[in-house]
Amino acid sequence: MANGYPRGPGFRISDFESNRIIAQLQVDGARSLMNGELPLVTGAVRSAHAYLNMYVNYYRPPTYRSSYVSKFTASIGH
Repeated sequence: MANGYPRGPGFRISDFESNRIIAQLQVDGARSLMNGELPLVTGAVRSAHAYLNMYVNYYRPPTYRSSYVSKFTASIGH
């Protein structure tokens, strides 16, 4: 996070480039999993679930004197 503001991996070019890089990494990861040999699942399978409000994340940027702002960290992809 530079200057207190979240940025994606392609921020020097554009927001679109950040989205493209993140999407390509996700596709490449999924493709490598699906093209490989997947192990059989044996034994008990557990799951866990939790609701998480990722929007409410407040911080004070260095350029603000007294105000807090919110950010959506998940939207920057890292």
